[in-house]
Amino acid sequence: MDILREINDEELEFIIEKLKTRMPYKLKNLHYILSAQKCKTSGINNLSDKTLPTFYTHRNGIKKHCTIFGITGERDHTVWYFTFDESLNEIRQCLNNTKFIKWNILSAFLTIHTEQIQPALDFISNKKLKIKQNKQNFYLYLPIEKAHNFDIVIPSETVLEPLKEEDASLCNSLWAFKSDNSEIWVKSLILVHGGYALRRKDTRELLSFGLINDHLAIGMLTTIEKAQRKGYAEIIVKQLVKKLIEINITPIVYVHNPNALKLFQKLGFISISNSNWIFIQK
Repeated sequence: MDILREINDEELEFIIEKLKTRMPYKLKNLHYILSAQKCKTSGINNLSDKTLPTFYTHRNGIKKHCTIFGITGERDHTVWYFTFDESLNEIRQCLNNTKFIKWNILSAFLTIHTEQIQPALDFISNKKLKIKQNKQNFYLYLPIEKAHNFDIVIPSETVLEPLKEEDASLCNSLWAFKSDNSEIWVKSLILVHGGYALRRKDTRELLSFGLINDHLAIGMLTTIEKAQRKGYAEIIVKQLVKKLIEINITPIVYVHNPNALKLFQKLGFISISNSNWIFIQK
């Protein structure tokens, strides 16, 4: 019998309510769960495995610890986890003993709080896996009251539009962190959560874009080189913030680029903590 067992609806709701008592510090964990729930109930077929994690908990864990794992399918096998157990013992026990994590095809550990990353690093070392990239991000949020003050001014030579399914290939090709399986992930996010593109009005050229990712965070913010430093990314961010507020989601973002960090701080985003994305060398 595996040390992990699938979480039932009542247990997941308990964890969600516990996370809500630790706002804004646990927003990213709450949003990951809410995103997965929305994807699973969207009715859209052939979504990326990365958007459809199965949630597990320690079979003999203490309820108040709310230890939870999100493990995705084999097409894009990733692991996310969180716990209120400060010792991290339940996380370590699960990583060391579960058969549900297929370490030989593992592609990444996703957005783990930096203070909880050590069990993942130990797991990688024990399995003799190689780290392709260990990316630490600033994790920021925007208080709702600040979001309502945004004005969106669209330059006359451009048009702001929702991203469409057929935009996924181009967006993925322009994204700095694309991978073998990322195009289907981008397409899934556009279909379920949505995003926006700023285009030239005359030629329809894509100038800047962003979307809501699988953590209900502002993601994939990209501006083509010749269109940079014109304020286009700021327009995309403001429009995504507006969309998140409309669905009663507090805007969050993960930032590693110093220029992007300045943009979000300028718009009133507040740093909460750091998180890590660890990508495994195949």
